[in-house]
Amino acid sequence: MPNESSASSPWAHWEPIDESFLEYTYKSDQAMYPAPLLTYSRLESWIEACPELCVVLRRGHGKGQPQASSAAAAESVLGSIIVVPLLGEYWARLTGEGKSLRSGTPPDEATLMREHDVDPEVMFPPRTGAPGGEKPEVGLHVFHIERLPVSTSGGEEDEKWRRVGFTRLALEEIRGRVAARFPHWSVMGYSALTVTPEGRRAFKRSGFSPTYTSSTPEGETVEMMIRKGP
Repeated sequence: MPNESSASSPWAHWEPIDESFLEYTYKSDQAMYPAPLLTYSRLESWIEACPELCVVLRRGHGKGQPQASSAAAAESVLGSIIVVPLLGEYWARLTGEGKSLRSGTPPDEATLMREHDVDPEVMFPPRTGAPGGEKPEVGLHVFHIERLPVSTSGGEEDEKWRRVGFTRLALEEIRGRVAARFPHWSVMGYSALTVTPEGRRAFKRSGFSPTYTSSTPEGETVEMMIRKGP
């Protein structure tokens, strides 16, 4: 499908995540925030169900080369984003949106849904819609977003990327893809489960606000953040 955001240019382009990079992403996430209940097969099922929202930003026109199986390939990948589209009722259960929260307290454990619970066969919105039909409410959950620490030599384009920020560019790419490919969705908003202070700052700069906080078994703070609107 065509690229929709200004982040794509002769300097860089967006392309679907391939298996080599998906494996790298899974191992990287598990090392940072161990989640043994989230299996690799579950992650694969999300990508297979909606590959349009799981992409990497790659320097130049290196299509056809595996994204993470060689030093040259890894150097060309500038960043990635994986977004999970959820029907509104499931997005509310994942984010705690609509619950009565006080002082960032997590929703009741019995009603709160975790990322590993997301079943695309049941919880993803339909890929097609009937003309004039009712639009399903959809929340877009950013499961993973990462700017890779590669060397840069893109001149003015590279300077623009640093100034605007990868999170904003990636979210704008997703917004454009949803508008072009899934116009029958009614987007309620975006969400992200943040683990690091850097991640929280990046999403805050992009208009996200916290809904609740919790802790990992190691005592690290985990914060759910959302941004309402398309």
